[in-house]
Amino acid sequence: SPPSARARETVAALPAPRVPPEAPARPWLWPAVPIVHAVAGHRRHRGSAPRVAPVPVVSIGGLTAGGTGKTPVTGWLAARLPGAWVLGRGYRRPGGGTDARIGRPGIPPTLPLGDELEMLRRRGIPVVSCPDRYRGAWLAAEAGARLILLDDGFQHRRLQRDLDIVCIDARWPTGRGLIPVGTGRETWRALDRADFVWVHNVEALETPWSVPGPGAVLPQVRSQSVPDHWRWGPDARALSSVRGPVVAVAGLARPGGFLGQLADQRLSVTRVDLRPDHAPLDGVPSDAVMTEKDAARLPEGTARALVCRLEVSGAGPLLHRIRSLVGDPP
Repeated sequence: SPPSARARETVAALPAPRVPPEAPARPWLWPAVPIVHAVAGHRRHRGSAPRVAPVPVVSIGGLTAGGTGKTPVTGWLAARLPGAWVLGRGYRRPGGGTDARIGRPGIPPTLPLGDELEMLRRRGIPVVSCPDRYRGAWLAAEAGARLILLDDGFQHRRLQRDLDIVCIDARWPTGRGLIPVGTGRETWRALDRADFVWVHNVEALETPWSVPGPGAVLPQVRSQSVPDHWRWGPDARALSSVRGPVVAVAGLARPGGFLGQLADQRLSVTRVDLRPDHAPLDGVPSDAVMTEKDAARLPEGTARALVCRLEVSGAGPLLHRIRSLVGDPP
């Protein structure tokens, strides 16, 4: 029988394939690339030398903007490093401003932290949301942090770090070109500044892939995001507890991965509601499913969120290196 109108609507709303070609997203903007990156480079290098925090700082960043798995890696590390606090700028947090906001597990924040930091706080990780990362580092240390994990910090040069980890999604390693052609912030040469490379989703590719350039000789960690359970209110529920029909809501940089995970769960998705990354989630239906990050923009316990775990290999040397910074045994 011919497809229903609802089926056609769903197919039309689907994003690019899970592993789209790495063709430039906006090739007509190539002439602007040298100007944009000259200005960005000047901003990064101007001013005084990086300022030193009172406790060790580990940066988790990327060469591209959005969708490289920086926050999941930060959360994975924080769960395994006693005394670690996560520090981020609180990107697009409601209310804006430059004030510092502390988020403690089990205590709802008085002001929004930003969706990624709120997601980590709900996992039981203490966080600081502050556009001034140096000030935020001092606040975290004064509150008891022994180690600061700087989320999305590779291009932030004003806070000295003791270790730089660069996350790369092997499905979209270049971000389809440098900004403004794509989402690339820096070229592979920037890996000269890195200490470790964390590569996601190599297993999702049909052909072998490896980190090019200077990153090829760096120690590497590899991971894959795997659906683990659903969270509804305070309860964790088995993956089998959710069946269709459902509405999928996604406000992500790369929603294709989430929709692919729903397909792997054999869910009957009747509609896909795509929003811009970090955008407000107004008018979400009660039967909607979403990622843990999107659920953090809604009141706690009101969204049905798919929670994933990282299956990680090769992280032993990295954990050993970080623990040595704070004097912990390996």
